[in-house]
Amino acid sequence: MSIINRMFDFYKLRRGIKIELSCFLFAGVVSSLFVIGEVGYKIQVALGIQPGTPITEIENGLLITILMLIGTVLLIICGLFIGALIHALFLGITGRVNIKVALGATILNKYPNNWFK
Repeated sequence: MSIINRMFDFYKLRRGIKIELSCFLFAGVVSSLFVIGEVGYKIQVALGIQPGTPITEIENGLLITILMLIGTVLLIICGLFIGALIHALFLGITGRVNIKVALGATILNKYPNNWFK
């Protein structure tokens, strides 16, 4: 079964499993947003850009904007991945499933059969 087909298996999971998994992934995304803000501020200071300056008045403003958007997407994906890893560790530590099954479930969407409705 391809990973595209397995993506939609999330909607077939029991409600409690969906909520638990979503909470860990949401926490990963929220934590990445703080990193994005901090990194963005440091880049702004390093480039000498004053807060509130229109992007059209900045030299290479379009390039900076595009790079910041790409960086934001990459950091959010990293946050999702970290949230999934933490969830896998949580499942392994609590003994609900072994680490290999937990990593397969959270990273590759290979959910155990007892997680489905």
